[in-house]
Amino acid sequence: MSIPRSFIDDILVRVDIVEIIGTRIRLRKAGSNFVAPCPFHNEKTPSFSINQAKQFYYCFGCGAHGDAIKFLMDFDHLDFIEAVKSLAAHLGLEVPDDNISLENQAVQLQHKKSYDLLAKTSVFYQQQLGRSTKAKNYVNSRGLSEEICRRFMIGYAPAARSSLLQAARLAKADVNLLCVNGLLVKNDAGELHDRFRDRIIFPIRNRRGNVIAFGGRCLGNDLPKYLNSPETELFHKGDELYGLYEARHATQKLEKILVVEGYMDVVALAQYGINYAVATMGTAITPKQVQLMLREAEDIVFCFDGDNAGHKAAWRALEIILPLMRDGLQARFLFLPAGEDPDSCVRKEGQVAFLNYINSAMPLSDFLFKRLGEQSDVNTIDGRSALVRNVMNVLHKMPQSAFKEMLLQKLAVIVRMDIATLKNLNLDQLPSKEQVDSGKRGRTARRGYMPNAMEVAINLLLHHPRLVREVPSLEKINKVDLPYKELLFWLIKLLQQKENISLSAILEQCQKPEDVNFLAQLAVQAPLIAEDGLKNEFLGVLQKLYLRADEREIELLLRKAHRESLSDDEKCLLQKLIAATRDN
Repeated sequence: MSIPRSFIDDILVRVDIVEIIGTRIRLRKAGSNFVAPCPFHNEKTPSFSINQAKQFYYCFGCGAHGDAIKFLMDFDHLDFIEAVKSLAAHLGLEVPDDNISLENQAVQLQHKKSYDLLAKTSVFYQQQLGRSTKAKNYVNSRGLSEEICRRFMIGYAPAARSSLLQAARLAKADVNLLCVNGLLVKNDAGELHDRFRDRIIFPIRNRRGNVIAFGGRCLGNDLPKYLNSPETELFHKGDELYGLYEARHATQKLEKILVVEGYMDVVALAQYGINYAVATMGTAITPKQVQLMLREAEDIVFCFDGDNAGHKAAWRALEIILPLMRDGLQARFLFLPAGEDPDSCVRKEGQVAFLNYINSAMPLSDFLFKRLGEQSDVNTIDGRSALVRNVMNVLHKMPQSAFKEMLLQKLAVIVRMDIATLKNLNLDQLPSKEQVDSGKRGRTARRGYMPNAMEVAINLLLHHPRLVREVPSLEKINKVDLPYKELLFWLIKLLQQKENISLSAILEQCQKPEDVNFLAQLAVQAPLIAEDGLKNEFLGVLQKLYLRADEREIELLLRKAHRESLSDDEKCLLQKLIAATRDN
């Protein structure tokens, strides 16, 4: 079903998000906003905030955000169409159906058929496990009970070339749809055969419990050891976490999540009573997966091998979670003994020992300074300078929080500097170092006061889009070398084209998860500036940014002058820029 955008916008204008959310959780008035403990993760101190004027919510704990439709989708577990229908019914409106796209209808019907077929396929694999002595012996050898196999719907794909294909034909199932979902493949001769053969099967479920794909582990030493369903319309590996559905339903409150690599790690840990493990299914963790976890739990423990590859993977995870860190969240890093994975480790050492590993996992702050500290000798001035640059290059990705402040304080102690001096350093003058594990030079860390100016500019435009008319030059903003420069530049261009665009539409069009999170946070923090002072405040902030752009251009020209002679035009420009900065 295709609902006209105008109808959706009309619903969002008519509905009161405070009323919608207030019927589901208890809200408390706090200034101009309403607050509550977040319904999407466990917390003691309320960090869920609703801006009634903007009809928008944001959680400072897990980053959950959106409008009334998004809230119903996540809280009531509805899809988009169902959420719109629910709000329409609340308002006594009938959802128009005269704009139904036949193409969209066909897609929805195809998805429903796929869900049904994948569910039946899962049952087929489970039945085959019960019939195969070889598969049952393997499962028993891994210490998996019948209860765990039922909970995770573990099955077995027979070794025969076309077991699933033959069963599908006997049941008169849609063979083509099995191909679409990657369960049947064609060989070079064009003959169909099963994708999974002689493998233990792990169904992958989405947040509603629908089977969307499968993973298969070989019973012997065949390669590949693990085989996954290909990407399909229902399954995007980077958007899913194996075991998350089961973890959510294993306990009333999911307080922590342990991130591992493989299916067998998840089920082995569950067998030993550790019911909060999820797997990335053999790929590097993605921002979408981290966001999914932060909506469920406040304590994320990343589990890696203790070798160099494991530490590199851990660093990538740190870089992804850092922009999403808020006060009250905890990220930790667990490195297992050499040669061990969670499956082998928990079976060899037992539950108590593995829980001790989890409880002693390294906090994000310790891993951050340990990893970057290995690159610098803090006993020398040059080494401490390099550490400052490397740490600040990482910390500038973080939102403002008490946690970020404490990281800065820790850095100040390590490098023996006053924190105020540290915050106001021009790090352009520090030794240039390669960013850890990237091979690329890190972005220049920023002066202390300028990120605030950038944030104020974005916040003012977000809440008062008409201020975009006051922007005289996009070119200068593009020359400012500060965090969120690209975001401000993008927002200005967007508002110049669509000044009346809604906040939800802005977030929909924003591509980077860290930028979406930053904008969503600002959306519930309206600037406390009188209406008649908005223009002057915005122009003042722009002036600061333009001044920074001029300073940067002066610096570049002076550097060039040390290497070679400037042209007459460049000399003239340099004089004008210096004069302009003196006037300011």
